[in-house]
Amino acid sequence: MNLRRWLFENRMTLTLFAKKIGVTRWTVHNWKNGRNTPTSTHMEAIRALTSGKITKEEDLNDGF
Repeated sequence: MNLRRWLFENRMTLTLFAKKIGVTRWTVHNWKNGRNTPTSTHMEAIRALTSGKITKEEDLNDGF
């Protein structure tokens, strides 16, 4: 599952997602567009928040 789908299915905004993992919306936007990659600490927070549905950096990327 990718981040876009997870956010849609869980009715969560990108801004709220970013806040819950302790980064800015712009940071998550850059992850989604493949400009940057999250640290291992951030990936762990993402795994926890998504209950293990998003486990790899590639799951964040929208593929554009």
